[in-house]
Amino acid sequence: MSSEKPNLHSYFRSSCSWRVRISLNWKGIDYEYCPVDLLEGAQKKKEYSKINPYPTLKIDGNVLCQSIAILEYLEET
Repeated sequence: MSSEKPNLHSYFRSSCSWRVRISLNWKGIDYEYCPVDLLEGAQKKKEYSKINPYPTLKIDGNVLCQSIAILEYLEET
């Protein structure tokens, strides 16, 4: 893993986001939480629309979307 801190972009009420946060915490991975407020339409802003509307984790130079793909990556690395 790289020394750069992973960034998790997600909405706090999302069950997918909860799965990813639980896994990151369980594995002891320090990450930066970047909130995306869906009620305010933050997912439509230019800087976020380049990423994805799903929980997105930037880690080791990769951008991973979808909680299952993120969990699989965390388990394998």
